[in-house]
Amino acid sequence: MVNRVRNFVRPLILAAALPFALAVSTASAATPGGAFVDFAVGQARIGGDIYGDNSTSYSASGGYRWALSSRAALGFEVGFTDLGSFSAHMPPGLPADFPLRDASVKGWTAGVNGRIDLTPEWYLQGRVGLLHADVKGSYWLSINPPLYLSYDDSGSNVCTGVAVGYDINRNLGVELRYDYYHLSALSISNPSQWAVGLEYRF
Repeated sequence: MVNRVRNFVRPLILAAALPFALAVSTASAATPGGAFVDFAVGQARIGGDIYGDNSTSYSASGGYRWALSSRAALGFEVGFTDLGSFSAHMPPGLPADFPLRDASVKGWTAGVNGRIDLTPEWYLQGRVGLLHADVKGSYWLSINPPLYLSYDDSGSNVCTGVAVGYDINRNLGVELRYDYYHLSALSISNPSQWAVGLEYRF
């Protein structure tokens, strides 16, 4: 019985590994290491009952990666992210013109950046680090009794991201990226963003 299971699983493992092996064999001979800058614009979202909203987001970063092989590199990056403003939900019974303050999230980022060339044109990029965020906002907790919360917090929390990119030429690539920011300790739900970016390598 054990041998039958092994004989069944082994071809599946080989089939799953075949695309990766082909990607390695056709990878670009050019080293992906060196200095780079990255610019992105997209849509950020905060979930939850209070700030369930989308906003236009912007980010810019720069750093340096050292080549680990002909197709892989690892390094660091620093940057700035502005996730935009998010409208608070108006609770029932509150005047429509009551001046609730939108939540805003922005701050500096620093962390590790890695890249793997899958083919001469396509690549994967990952990042993990810290976002030192400045979070502002205000909202009503309840009408009866009247409880109003206004905050202006700052602090450092973990941020992660992944991107799929396509190199237009040796120096310039376009990418689709997803980033997640853990900010639950700063009076707001954890935001995320989908963005389109450009990476320029020197």
